[in-house]
Amino acid sequence: MFIRTIQPFFTHPRNNINNLKHSPKPNTKMAKRKIRETICSFCIDSFPDSDVYTVVLPMHNLPDGTTRGEYYTPCCGKCINKASTKERILRIKEEPKSNKTKK
Repeated sequence: MFIRTIQPFFTHPRNNINNLKHSPKPNTKMAKRKIRETICSFCIDSFPDSDVYTVVLPMHNLPDGTTRGEYYTPCCGKCINKASTKERILRIKEEPKSNKTKK
């Protein structure tokens, strides 16, 4: 009758520490990081996330000219300067990150 003996983890040839490879091959290229993009709510074009304004728009326009509620939406630099868009925007919540000065 054959009795199987249990071997410690690192004594088996497949589990040898020298056979484990933790680093990529030196000739392999790492994948480039994709730039995060945001879609402008007015012109429906995509722009890098760092070049987009976050603006506040009214949720409900009441008949007497007042507004109730507000929501945030992305807006590109081209659309924020249009007269039709300026009328609807209540305020700018966040400016583009690329326009901010670094300290």
